Amino acid sequence: MNLKRVIVETPYKAKSKIDLKRNLEFAQACARDCLVNHQESPFLSHLLYTQPGILDDNIPEERQLGIDAGLAWGEMAEATVVYLESRSLHRHVLRRQKCPGKSPSRHLP
Repeated sequence: MNLKRVIVETPYKAKSKIDLKRNLEFAQACARDCLVNHQESPFLSHLLYTQPGILDDNIPEERQLGIDAGLAWGEMAEATVVYLESRSLHRHVLRRQKCPGKSPSRHLP
């Protein structure tokens, strides 16, 4: 099977632990959607780099490092898929326009 490499953008930062938990569950569902429904190999840097012991999203320098690391992987992706639009996600998509592929917006089924 030939899977298309995609960067997946979903919300991460939240004002409460409940909202953060919801955002993480949403991101996981989006990763599953890419794999099961679109035959894609998704990369969600915010699910990887924010795990305990890797980077702390509450420390601005570490948050920026995670964003920059995700953008570096984006150069290898065939597309960026945005599952929810927001001002900050729109900024990331604009920064990735130099990458190959398109940036489709998508909703979960």
